[in-house]
Amino acid sequence: MIAVLTLASIPILGLYFDTTSVVAVVLETIIPLAFGAAWLGLSKLEKQFYEGRTVPPRNLPESGR
Repeated sequence: MIAVLTLASIPILGLYFDTTSVVAVVLETIIPLAFGAAWLGLSKLEKQFYEGRTVPPRNLPESGR
């Protein structure tokens, strides 16, 4: 909860104080989002390694013949 509030307050505080530029605020917002997206993507990739991919079997005999 504290991490979410901190990440949400970075752009607001950056625009409130004139010590940072708008570019810095944008970077401070995009970089954590990019790391979060990469983390989620890598966790899905890791899951594929230990669970395997779900590829449907193609050479099953047909049940209607």
